[in-house]
Amino acid sequence: MLKEDSNMWLYIPGTRRVIRIAPSQRLIGETSNGDVVGTNFSRDYSAKIVGEETVEGKEFWLLELTSSTPGVAYAKVKVWMGKGEGHQPLKSEFYSRSDRLLKTAFYKDYKSYSGEMKVHKLLLVDALMQDNYTWMKFDNYRLEELNPAIFQKASLGRLN
Repeated sequence: MLKEDSNMWLYIPGTRRVIRIAPSQRLIGETSNGDVVGTNFSRDYSAKIVGEETVEGKEFWLLELTSSTPGVAYAKVKVWMGKGEGHQPLKSEFYSRSDRLLKTAFYKDYKSYSGEMKVHKLLLVDALMQDNYTWMKFDNYRLEELNPAIFQKASLGRLN
């Protein structure tokens, strides 16, 4: 899968074609392509602190992120960001343009990688389909030099 700005493509091994993924297809399923490929919050959203909360004895800022770029997966995101060391998020809520809650992400575990804390386990709960959820586990973080050519649509399926 390749995402460049608001464009997204998918290559399936064993096929010859690269498939363009329309913006409407990015939110299909419990874990959407927009969730997995990711969003650049600092580039695509404007953020403001709208409150503070204490959860299980820990202090959090409540941030509201509003989309500032067309074609992003979610119009608004609320993030409970830790005030303590590392500022790890506790959870995020993802909203549609009509302000309907679509998903909630719970950041369940962190691991240290090269002295920096990274998310290790993430629980995504679908707000529209009761009892639907997805666990994502991020592991084996590593720094690797990659050829910039692999990040082009023409390279999908050609490089290993």
